Amino acid sequence: MKIFFDFDDCLFDTKAFLNGLQDIFEVSGVPQELFRESYGEIRNGFLVSGLCYSIEAHIEKLRPRSSFDKNVLYKNMETYLTDTSKFLFPDVKNFFALMKKSGYQMFILSFGNERFQSAKIAGTGITLYIEKSIITDTDKAAALQKEIDADDKNIWFFDDRVYFIENVKQAFPNVGTVCVRRKQGRYDEEPNKLCDFVVKDLNEAKNIVSENTTF
Repeated sequence: MKIFFDFDDCLFDTKAFLNGLQDIFEVSGVPQELFRESYGEIRNGFLVSGLCYSIEAHIEKLRPRSSFDKNVLYKNMETYLTDTSKFLFPDVKNFFALMKKSGYQMFILSFGNERFQSAKIAGTGITLYIEKSIITDTDKAAALQKEIDADDKNIWFFDDRVYFIENVKQAFPNVGTVCVRRKQGRYDEEPNKLCDFVVKDLNEAKNIVSENTTF
């Protein structure tokens, strides 16, 4: 029995994290307005360039447009990423502990830059509950393929992005899909028939996983 969780906006308050990241850049000499503008450009270019967000990519984007101390920025970022536990949603650890007690193995399956995502995840302390963190900058279904055995039963996939849920459900029809729509989330995509369940938080998901064992 396995559960695969997206990280950003599903387990992690990414919006609040980005507000803190903006402050880190500002202290290093990057105005808030320029941070938001340049971050938006990187984010909007994901589908075009195929590149995920990273501090390095952001610095390169800013270099011709702002004078700042790169070494101070990196030092402040290292400190910031050391402890990201305050951005973990409050229902996560309890849910993970309950599912682990019920016999589930839990994995994080996150889209993003491996170095940056790994640091964010490690800083939350959640690695104590999970079997493995899987970071991909391409297809989540392809990454999932490597983690599912032919005899696995009761497999679940949690994500806040309908695109990724479609991606996984089409490849693995027997995987139970849960669309997580937190009020703090950055996306407002309308769930479709490939989303087996829709929840506003993990407290709502407890009974769903416990009562549905046919996936």
